[in-house]
Amino acid sequence: MGIYVGEAFRTEDNEIRFYFFQDQENLRMTNIRNELLFLDGDKWQPVTYRCICPLATILSQCTVEGHLGVASFTENADARLLRLRTKHTGTEYEIAVKDGRLSPSHSYPHQFGVCLQPVYFSADWPAFVQYIEFWLASGATKFYLYIHSATPKVRETLHHYERLLGDSLEIIDWSDLPVESRHKGDFYADPNTRIFSAGGHNALNDCILRARSHVKFLGVIDLDELIHVPSGRNPIDVFETLANAYPDAANFALDWQYVQDETNTRKVVKPSDLHFGALRYLKKPYSKSIIDDYVTLKKVIHRPERVIMADVHNTIINDLRNPYSSSNPIRFDTSVSISPVSVPALDERFDQVIINDSIASVLHLRRFNALSKVNVPYNTSDIPLQRKESNRKRILSSSDQL
Repeated sequence: MGIYVGEAFRTEDNEIRFYFFQDQENLRMTNIRNELLFLDGDKWQPVTYRCICPLATILSQCTVEGHLGVASFTENADARLLRLRTKHTGTEYEIAVKDGRLSPSHSYPHQFGVCLQPVYFSADWPAFVQYIEFWLASGATKFYLYIHSATPKVRETLHHYERLLGDSLEIIDWSDLPVESRHKGDFYADPNTRIFSAGGHNALNDCILRARSHVKFLGVIDLDELIHVPSGRNPIDVFETLANAYPDAANFALDWQYVQDETNTRKVVKPSDLHFGALRYLKKPYSKSIIDDYVTLKKVIHRPERVIMADVHNTIINDLRNPYSSSNPIRFDTSVSISPVSVPALDERFDQVIINDSIASVLHLRRFNALSKVNVPYNTSDIPLQRKESNRKRILSSSDQL
């Protein structure tokens, strides 16, 4: 059958959520419903689940898909372990549970954090330096980095920042799903060959669960993306202002904008050789010369405890404002998206707020110019990295032993 379960997180006194992979094709062939059970007191109950299932999976043969599992207990759940059983085989296993609940007077250890989706076969260690340094300069104090495979130089760079930042940087080992060596690479026997988008959607949602109660604002930001605030304000101040203006917001959807980056790292030997001056000269193509993705798609800043499931560029479903107003919080109705000039609709779920690029946007840095014929300079003189040069030199110089 093949069910692969990650870590579990307590979201309410009587609720535990977790993400898992399952082969949808096998599920359809065996026609087994409620395959995954959890122990509730002395009874086994079915896990409520929902497939992430991005639309693109319909057009592919990627049948191993990510799911959100919810164990809703009749009484308060055990504080430490979640016991699961597969209905088909009777196999049982236990998963350690991490606490993601918020107290009435909760104080977040981190106001702003960033989450990096799984990185595969990376050799670009300067990109990691720029990523971490930029977000440190922008006020981020928590990093979740999902790493599948990388060169020793990238690993050394990450370990340097682990030593520097301590618990503020978590490296999550996003390894392949376990498979017998004789089946490795077999399309029909190896589940890793059929995971849509390398399981990135599961990692993204795992990160949102992981950040609950720890981070107030979480940006799901790729390695080649920066935030741009035209006013020059600190991003945290902007998010706090928006949160006060929209107290029922779970997400802030920012424009995703393509820009050309002329940074050249070919001659970089050690970290202190890096310079970020090229960020002053980012170029933005005319809108008519950009593929539609950059016109319509967003990048999202989340309030983790208010989100049930998200996509890379969108929110799939937000949580209930009152967690006890529904017996099935992951049903398929969606929250309401509102613009900053709209009056929020009356809805039982938290809202997603669409933010104008005059307030903030996410820049997608590309080191080539494949999408447009005409470029115009993009005004990024107020990118935070430019204002933290002395701090950059201090941090980078200390890592020259890498």
